[in-house]
Amino acid sequence: MCFAAFPAIGALGTGATSGLFAASLGLNLVSGLAQRSAAQAAAQQTYQSSLIANRSAEQAFTAQQEAISDQLKETRASSAQEKLAKTIQALQARGAIRASEQAGLTSKFIIGRCRTTSC
Repeated sequence: MCFAAFPAIGALGTGATSGLFAASLGLNLVSGLAQRSAAQAAAQQTYQSSLIANRSAEQAFTAQQEAISDQLKETRASSAQEKLAKTIQALQARGAIRASEQAGLTSKFIIGRCRTTSC
């Protein structure tokens, strides 16, 4: 190997130059390790923040789905209640027609019409 091309390595064992070179290498190593440690800490913090944001988004989605489900249940219950009210009104109308004791084609026509239109 040619030590003439790299004078610092060739002179590694001689005097003050080797001490300065070794100190420079040591400082570079410590600086590199400190930067690596700081980068890892920043990456870990970013990861933790991402986990928290993901949990929050999942909770918001769950809450939204529950709200939609509750709204759908209320809509269905309201629709069923309205249908029941119309059925009761139709039955009451038929009962009123029969209770009036009207005979003939007119009452049969009115009752038939009530059945088809849900009075």
